Amino acid sequence: MGEIKPFWIRIASLGNIKYRNTIMHLFRLNLKESIFALLFFMSSIFSFAEPFLAPNDPFIRHEIRLLGDEGGFDGLQNSWPLDLGRLSSGLQESAYNSELLDNRLSDESNSGFSPIYTTLGIADDRVTARGFGPEPRSSFATNASVSWMNDRFATKLSLNAFYAMETDWKGRAEEGFALDGSYIAARLGNWSASFGKQERWWGPGWDGSLILSTNGRPIPAISIDRRIPESFENKWLSWIGPWSFHSFIGRME
Repeated sequence: MGEIKPFWIRIASLGNIKYRNTIMHLFRLNLKESIFALLFFMSSIFSFAEPFLAPNDPFIRHEIRLLGDEGGFDGLQNSWPLDLGRLSSGLQESAYNSELLDNRLSDESNSGFSPIYTTLGIADDRVTARGFGPEPRSSFATNASVSWMNDRFATKLSLNAFYAMETDWKGRAEEGFALDGSYIAARLGNWSASFGKQERWWGPGWDGSLILSTNGRPIPAISIDRRIPESFENKWLSWIGPWSFHSFIGRME
């Protein structure tokens, strides 16, 4: 038998019959095509009210890159998680139809709780070099998450379980439960502050990053970010132009 490729199965409540018809169409394909179509398509369908874009959806990243190339987006694209408020402020008129990104920006304006979102990941080996996208961290991984937000605050609870994970260089397996992806965030004017275990991807690469990638598990960290890159109003500093600031501090194991 051939090698078992890592894949995710994503489950959430479906409120629109249009999505049910689309998913049923996927299963008319053969098994191999269905797995990979389900892997990427489901990650694009189920978008919830969160203020951030996590580094796990290559399709939305493609749309943002295309918008930037076409002149439809003016802003930084390589410091994930991306603030959706910053993305919305940087959008310009463009002939390119960014349906996935538009849906996420629309959901970002919704307050309250999201549906409970669950995933199941299966792989024949631990992925040691992760690219930009959702990839299981162990032979068998599950996740359940729910988020809540309003105009000023946002929080997400993400429960993960890892099984049959390879040991690291110190002989630790790191199996069991983890809170990867959980956070508490607050908006303070044009600034945001958060505490949690968010995955980060800094850099333009797709198969890896020399700056910061998702190869390692996210660390508990406090982060402070400038949401929208704007110029200083002070006449002595306005010549700098629009500027952005992203920082976090945490403790590694």
